[in-house]
Amino acid sequence: MENSATINNSSNQLVPMVVVDMDNKDQQWLKPTEVAKQLGVSSRTVLRLLATGQLAGYKIGRSVKFKPEDVDEYLKNSRIDRKQ
Repeated sequence: MENSATINNSSNQLVPMVVVDMDNKDQQWLKPTEVAKQLGVSSRTVLRLLATGQLAGYKIGRSVKFKPEDVDEYLKNSRIDRKQ
């Protein structure tokens, strides 16, 4: 289950936050290196996509994790259709 919320960052600005139900043991989380391998890019590129808001990610403790469905959504949004 996810809920939207906001928190104050270090600059005292409100930023969006997603609250994730961590009791869901079936949730599969991907590391940046795993996402990079899946996309065929570097881990640095994955973190850049996260920083620019192109790819959704989650900060869990000190780690950044990704949901497989968010990676799929990024790929779907990145599709280039052939013009006829």
